[in-house]
Amino acid sequence: PATAKHYNLSVDNSFDERCDPVSSTNAAINYLSKLHRQFGKWYLAAMAYNCGEGRLEKAIQKAGSDELSILVDNGAKYLPLETREYIKKILLVAMIGEGTMLDFPHEDDDIIQVSVRGGTDLNKLAETIKIKSSILLNLNKQFKKGMVPKAQAHYNINIPYEKMIMFYLGYEDY
Repeated sequence: PATAKHYNLSVDNSFDERCDPVSSTNAAINYLSKLHRQFGKWYLAAMAYNCGEGRLEKAIQKAGSDELSILVDNGAKYLPLETREYIKKILLVAMIGEGTMLDFPHEDDDIIQVSVRGGTDLNKLAETIKIKSSILLNLNKQFKKGMVPKAQAHYNINIPYEKMIMFYLGYEDY
C-alpha cells in the first residue's frame, strides 16, 4: 500500500487501484523508470522491482559489483532465489522474442475505459450494458464491493470494447 500511494494509486476498504490493470501498469512503468534512473541498468531495475531497492543495494555492496552474472550466482546467494529466478525468466523471454515482431490485432475481448460517476453500482451497470455482473466485476477488481466509491465525482472503469455503444446509449439513463 505504501508504494501504491507513492505512485498515486488509491487503496482503502472499498477501492484498490492496484487491481486496475491500466492504473497499476502506469504506476509500474513509473516505478521501473525511477529504478532505472537510480540503478542505471534495466536488469538492476527489474531486480529491484522484485526484491526491493534496499535489498538490491545491499546485494551490490556485498558482492562488490553490479554485474548480472555475479549478482545471480547461486553459490554466493547475494539475492533471494525468487529474484535470481525472476531475472533469469525475464532474460530468457527477451532472448526468445529478440528479433520477433509481435502482432496484437483487435480481439473481441479487448477492453476500453469509460468514465462513470462516483457511487455507480457495477451490478446495475452490468444489467444496463447487458453483460454478466461477474464479467464486469472481474474487469474492475479495484472496486472491492462492486460499487464505485463516492469520494470522487468520476472514475474510469473497464468494459468490453463490444459494449461501448451500449454503455454510451444507456448509461446516462441509468
